[in-house]
Amino acid sequence: MAIRIVKKAKTQVPHSLKILKGLPQLQEPPPEPLASMPVLAKAKKKAGKPLRRDKFERHERLCKLIQQTIEGTLTGGMAYDFEGFVWAVRPEPEWAKLVGVKSVDTITDLTKLPPIQKDYTQIDSTKALLLRLGSPAPPSPRKIATAMRKAFKAKTGRYPKPKEFPLLKVLAEEWPDDLQVQIFQTALDEWVPFKVGVANEIEAMKAKGLKAYHRHHHFPSVSVICKFRQIALELYVMRLQEKVAQGKGVPMAAITAFPKLFGHIKPK
Repeated sequence: MAIRIVKKAKTQVPHSLKILKGLPQLQEPPPEPLASMPVLAKAKKKAGKPLRRDKFERHERLCKLIQQTIEGTLTGGMAYDFEGFVWAVRPEPEWAKLVGVKSVDTITDLTKLPPIQKDYTQIDSTKALLLRLGSPAPPSPRKIATAMRKAFKAKTGRYPKPKEFPLLKVLAEEWPDDLQVQIFQTALDEWVPFKVGVANEIEAMKAKGLKAYHRHHHFPSVSVICKFRQIALELYVMRLQEKVAQGKGVPMAAITAFPKLFGHIKPK
């Protein structure tokens, strides 16, 4: 049965998956403009139950400080362009001092409230806190790779090597959107069936005269999953087909990625 995926793979499809055909990859969304203060008030009203007056005022103050830092109207700190957005960068103790609170824990609590968005990155080899105002962005390949990294730790008891993190980002970029972590988890949980698929692919490569040889990986390997990522995708699709045969639903993302296979199925 032919499988059609929405995201176009950048590498040659293995012999066992010649039926896979890709479509052009979706483009990154344009940077989001800074939110005005009326928009912030409306967003906080939608966030849930009303905040205590003192917490509301602190949150309002922090939002203004974030916007002023990005605009450059407040001295200190910096505006930093990262993954399509402009962020305000200051150490947490500095945010606490500006807001007028004693503990950075208060700042951590305030940054959990919309419309504040928080992230971290390395700036000059130092971990930096990033804050901006607006709606959440779709998960970036870096964030998806981080989720895979945690899944690998949960399964094996250890984190992937630092040099393997770029391989996780490759998986995040090439596997269908919103399914990357599930596909990766399937390869981890079903390592033996995955290795069988890899062995079959290696034999097919050797039959074509390609340089390929078997290696025995008794435990999950990020590099092997990345090299044979289409095998992991095929295994995941097979498991979805088994669920459908049992009368179970599949994720909406799978219906979007494989409309010919699951377009008639109601999402779970």
